[in-house]
Amino acid sequence: MIEKRGMPQKTLDEILYHALRSIYLFEREEIERFGLTYQQMFLMKLLKRRMPLRVSDAARELRVPNFAASRVVAQLASRGLVIKARDAADRRAVFLRLTASGEEMVRAIESHVTELIGASLAGYSRRDAAVILKAITELDYLLGLRKEREVSLSGTRSD
Repeated sequence: MIEKRGMPQKTLDEILYHALRSIYLFEREEIERFGLTYQQMFLMKLLKRRMPLRVSDAARELRVPNFAASRVVAQLASRGLVIKARDAADRRAVFLRLTASGEEMVRAIESHVTELIGASLAGYSRRDAAVILKAITELDYLLGLRKEREVSLSGTRSD
């Protein structure tokens, strides 16, 4: 398919390697800067968007077994970033929430990324910046992790 669009397979392989390398090195820098593992950061960012969240749902999002998600939660709880609470209706269910410190940590992580990307995008035209951001938004679709394309702000699929 990619060869039909005028791009040799070798070129695509190099582009994907470069993207993977960039993401890997960026995540390593974030891990060092904030003292959290990638799973811990991802779970905290997920909680910011979907609180409260059951441990089993967190495991599904992280694509790990429940015991592995419980370990990540315990690590975050020991640092005072996440709290666990039993569901009053179903005592077996444990819900997760960010603490005030956890919310502040997520704000710091996301502010760092926003400032970094914002400064980098300043060197691009508005159109090119929009294309870059759209590609980032569509990355999970491009990599086969999502079946449907994103709906644009206008309510239509972008083509």
